[in-house]
Amino acid sequence: MLIKKSQVWIETVIYTLIVLVIIGLLLSILKPAIQSKQDQILLDKSMEMIQQIDNAIEETKYYGPGNSIPVEFQLKAGQIIINGEDDSLTFLAKTGYLYSELNQTITKGKINITTISKGEKTYQVSFKINYQIDLTWDKKQIEKVFSQSGTPQKIWVVNNGRNTENIINIDLGA
Repeated sequence: MLIKKSQVWIETVIYTLIVLVIIGLLLSILKPAIQSKQDQILLDKSMEMIQQIDNAIEETKYYGPGNSIPVEFQLKAGQIIINGEDDSLTFLAKTGYLYSELNQTITKGKINITTISKGEKTYQVSFKINYQIDLTWDKKQIEKVFSQSGTPQKIWVVNNGRNTENIINIDLGA
């Protein structure tokens, strides 16, 4: 009787170990694919966020001086850089998803997309828009960097009219 109970116990432990090994193998195979898909979705949402900010810039430019539009966004990964020195808006993120061809800049609408290798299966993806307007942050020709945050961030896009060089000034600020 004792032998049968111990045999059942040993079989139960062996079957449990086999199931755990199979689950571990499946997870090791599926986890990179799941992470890659999550990164792809994150980059697609970030592209939409950059387009939302760009749409606000274009709308304030179109409707003329004095027009202002609030833009709210939540940055779950990466950085948004508003560069008043070279009049550009950039999103940067490190990811495990190969978004575009390596070291080549492609264009989607007016967004320049570049993917650079940063090691084995790690990439830096950049979405950049260059403007033909005078883009500033709080009326200064500086660079403003937004990092990932758990809470939404809000900026105002304001058309200040033309500057001394007759170029439209769009100011972004908090």
